[in-house]
Amino acid sequence: MSTVIHLRQSKDRDGEEFAIDRQRKQCQDLASKLGLSVNREFVDNNKSATKGPRPAFQELMQAIEADEVTVLIVAATDRLYRLMSDLVPLIDTIRQHPLTIHAVSGGNVDLSTVDGQTMAYLLSLLTISRVHR
Repeated sequence: MSTVIHLRQSKDRDGEEFAIDRQRKQCQDLASKLGLSVNREFVDNNKSATKGPRPAFQELMQAIEADEVTVLIVAATDRLYRLMSDLVPLIDTIRQHPLTIHAVSGGNVDLSTVDGQTMAYLLSLLTISRVHR
């Protein structure tokens, strides 16, 4: 089993990665609590989830598709996906490459079930409405 962490901070004007460090600690603490050893991190610092590409997210998707990841830990799901354009490919990928997602805030996210997908879609729609106000 390969456990990874995905970290994202939208704005880091000074490049000091304070939010990334905070998320890292939260995710590592959760991994320890679950008895998991983190093998890799995917970090998108100073990258908006709604504007422009996120290289680490794309690398993560490639690693999932290559069956290199079985468990993903995030501080919160909105650090991983915010828009349907990220969520839909993630769900499609998980259908073929099983993945367990643990979120520090919000608990487990089971995108392999209809209920989990529905909840993720609804949360994504709420995010979209806040972004476009």
